[in-house]
Amino acid sequence: MAYQGGPESYMLNACSSGDTSTLQQLFTDHGIQPGSKPVYPKLIDPGSPQEVLTTTMGLQIPPTSKLLERAVAAKQVAIVKFILQMYPSFSLMQEHGIVRTVLEHPNPEILQVLCDHERNFVNFSVDYGMRCFLTDACARPAEEIGPVLHVLLDYGADVHDGWGAGGGALYAVVIGGQSLEIVKRILERTGAVSRRNVSEAIWRGRVDVVELFLNHRRFGPGVKPEEIVEDAEKSGDKEIIVVVRSWALQAKGKGKKGLFVGYWERVRNLAKSII
Repeated sequence: MAYQGGPESYMLNACSSGDTSTLQQLFTDHGIQPGSKPVYPKLIDPGSPQEVLTTTMGLQIPPTSKLLERAVAAKQVAIVKFILQMYPSFSLMQEHGIVRTVLEHPNPEILQVLCDHERNFVNFSVDYGMRCFLTDACARPAEEIGPVLHVLLDYGADVHDGWGAGGGALYAVVIGGQSLEIVKRILERTGAVSRRNVSEAIWRGRVDVVELFLNHRRFGPGVKPEEIVEDAEKSGDKEIIVVVRSWALQAKGKGKKGLFVGYWERVRNLAKSII
């Protein structure tokens, strides 16, 4: 097959359109077979002798990461599977571009394929401590990212990474405004709830999350009833104020063991009567 301007655009276009047969033919024409070594970007100065040598040797195949980014952006599941079959040793753990593309074009099926290829991909660290794949996903619009968050959690994403002490995915999911279902899944694996988490839920007006946290019964050393009440009162949210005051009274009498099941419905009714 003759290529005008090199095979790069043909391969990339096939990834976007989902044309597996054309991509397979292009790979075959360039000696790429199942099990081939991945193609990585080459840092070569334009016009240098190395660039000339690379071109004359016919090494104009797009980097594997670029092919995957194009397929992920177009949500071409079959293409993603095909590329990873051709390059089984390709590692996703340095591919910030692929993480970004997954977040910008969320598709749970594609993420499952990527995680099956390299399970630890769910623990991709964006900046070594403050951001990771999961916490960045929590910042995306809830209506579109929910299924992706479920996949990350299904594959064992670390809920403690990101946002520093007292943060992690639990803090990220609150500031990201994610669903109560997602918050519950993360809370189940978090352990103790920090004051930072509770206070953020208060300031965000998430009475459902505040209730969930206060009923968790496991708190960090910084969670003091009087301080949580102060945070609630400063928020001005009457429903949250009633919920937190009621919890504080129970906590003082029961050693911070939380409230009884069914108690919150009575608290909600009281809050509504005040509002």
